[in-house]
Amino acid sequence: MPEHDKTDADNQPQSGEDQKGSQRGLWWILAAGFIAVVAVILVGSFWISPVDRTRFITEFILTVALADLVAVQAYIYKKQWQAMDESIARTDVVISRMGQQQATMEWQAEIAEIQTRLVEQQVGAMKEQLEAMRGQLDAVKEQAVIMRDSLTQSQKQLEHLAVIDRAYIEIVEMRMGALKVDEMVIIKTVFQNVGRSPAWNFRFSSALIFLEKSQPLKPEYMRSTPRGNGKLLPAGKELVNESPSNFHFTREQVQALVNKTAKLYDAGALDYIDITGTVQTSRHVRLYDPETGTFNEEYEQADSGDTN
Repeated sequence: MPEHDKTDADNQPQSGEDQKGSQRGLWWILAAGFIAVVAVILVGSFWISPVDRTRFITEFILTVALADLVAVQAYIYKKQWQAMDESIARTDVVISRMGQQQATMEWQAEIAEIQTRLVEQQVGAMKEQLEAMRGQLDAVKEQAVIMRDSLTQSQKQLEHLAVIDRAYIEIVEMRMGALKVDEMVIIKTVFQNVGRSPAWNFRFSSALIFLEKSQPLKPEYMRSTPRGNGKLLPAGKELVNESPSNFHFTREQVQALVNKTAKLYDAGALDYIDITGTVQTSRHVRLYDPETGTFNEEYEQADSGDTN
């Protein structure tokens, strides 16, 4: 570990110094032994008799050598003991640091455990939110189905109103007064709402068309446009309209109609707004019968469009 490496790096210079000190101590012990040997030789040479000199010098040299060896051994033991003490001290330091590291790791483990519990709680909360969102999504889907069904039902009701319950206006009778030369005639038209609902803004307009018997009825004669103020025509009710014609008959025209050598048409159009808000338009062309004085249906066209 880094702490151990740092401790070993700090101890390397100190170990080198201790090794040098040990070498110096050994040299001092050897030097002292050498000096003692020289001293014994000098003493034996000058103060001991020649008979005892050899024995004296030999015994003392052996004694000095043994003492020197004992001193060296004791010195080595002392250094080893110091080294062991230092090693034990360093070991205690390492153990202390390892204890600190273990405490730190335990603290980190507790923090990691707390974070794990927090993450598990967050995951649980997210799962609950997901389930709630799924429930909301299912509710939204159900509402969408209900709204779709409601819309379909509304469309069916609207179609029912547009086809069955809406207003239908028909011309029950159209009659013209007696033919008179150079006089404006009155045309009486009876309308009836045969539908199931009222018709709003009902308008009507028509015009007389005089043709020789051989002349065809052209399409442009059937392009009348309703005008005037609209009226309300309730369901099942009739509306009578009497309006003067803008057509003045000549004597020849009256005679031709009586003799049936000419034809008289009434081309008109009507429109109204039904219960769905749709503008219903109908155009017609009716042929005049001089014997009854009425206009009989010859052609009718109906269409519809949205209101403005």
